[in-house]
Amino acid sequence: AKQTNKQNKIGDRRRRARNPESWTAGIPSRKANILCLGVSYACINSMLQAAGVKNTEVLIHSTRSVDQVAELVRRNLLTSMDGRDLARCVALESSNRMHAYTVSMEKGATYGSRHLHANFNRPSFIRCLKTSWGPSVKFRQVILDYFWIPKGTWSHAHWTPNFFSKTIPGFVQEDFFDYDYSWDNNGAALYLPFTLHCMNEIVASLETISKYYSISVLRKEELHEHTLWEATSRIDPAMMQNVFGKNINQEDNYCVITEQEFLSSADHSHVHKQDLANLLEHMEDFSKVRMIRLRPLRKYVPECIGMRREMYPTQGGFVLDKEAKRGMGAREDGETRKSRLNAKNSRTTKQRFLATTPALKKTHKRKKNGSAQTIPSEWKNDVDSNFDVNFDKIHSKKKNVVT
Repeated sequence: AKQTNKQNKIGDRRRRARNPESWTAGIPSRKANILCLGVSYACINSMLQAAGVKNTEVLIHSTRSVDQVAELVRRNLLTSMDGRDLARCVALESSNRMHAYTVSMEKGATYGSRHLHANFNRPSFIRCLKTSWGPSVKFRQVILDYFWIPKGTWSHAHWTPNFFSKTIPGFVQEDFFDYDYSWDNNGAALYLPFTLHCMNEIVASLETISKYYSISVLRKEELHEHTLWEATSRIDPAMMQNVFGKNINQEDNYCVITEQEFLSSADHSHVHKQDLANLLEHMEDFSKVRMIRLRPLRKYVPECIGMRREMYPTQGGFVLDKEAKRGMGAREDGETRKSRLNAKNSRTTKQRFLATTPALKKTHKRKKNGSAQTIPSEWKNDVDSNFDVNFDKIHSKKKNVVT
């Protein structure tokens, strides 16, 4: 026993007995931070106190939810714009995996600690982020809001060249991305709306942006990795329209570049129109593209994250399909036409003929096998009297008609 005690005194270490009462603080949660540019994050408690309401218990929806935000808008405690942004932030955080951080220049409400009143076009914006939230706050995704982009020069005034040449590279230069997080397999990224102005400014600053990012696009079926879009899509469309005043599918209105828009647009001061056309022509499924994704290069990702580092690209610039068949201005190929016609023929007879009723006249002609054939009046009467008639029966009847 004396020898054992002597060994313990010399250097043997013994584990202390676990005391559960000794805990003084819980383990901090590990959530992804999402930075939303152009979005406001109103503080519900501050808004209620300003209205003379002590707490949320007087509300019909007393717990934090999108329904509670809608109630605040109906009670005129929030504007529809601030309510819309707040509802999207609440939906973003409802999964309990993310924190929403917002930046805007709005002044119509009282905003919380995770909202920053700042202009993200200024070169000093990155320094302002670090001063306000500290260097320890890093972001899994940085998102430029797409939900309201008025036509005309609005985007030129609110998204200036400094944002693309200074702010966007600054997120990588000042190490603001959160690479070490495994709640998804998408990696850290910055998302921009797929608009003509964004494409022009990216091409104008391509030399600088390519040093830090690989540039690709997201099609409509790939938008699930865009956290703000995914959270917005979970809100009831009727509530979004009737309470917050917007259609929920705003990406189909604002994040689309049409060939007509491109051809009628004015020339950019630093971009040749043909250079931009070459990029758009090499985007597969051009009509389905909705977002631009900028992913940091691997050389800026710390090696300590291990195998997850492999998901980041090594080369900057645009990632496009050189053999794209459905880029901007592409003709419809045979397979696409065949699938479209099959989808059209799969509709019910009532839907097909309701769609063509205004064109059903005595002089209406349909081309078949290179020759024009007039639709007999008895078919038209048959269709008008019974829309639910089987199309195959009509087609067989057409074959038996003697002309």
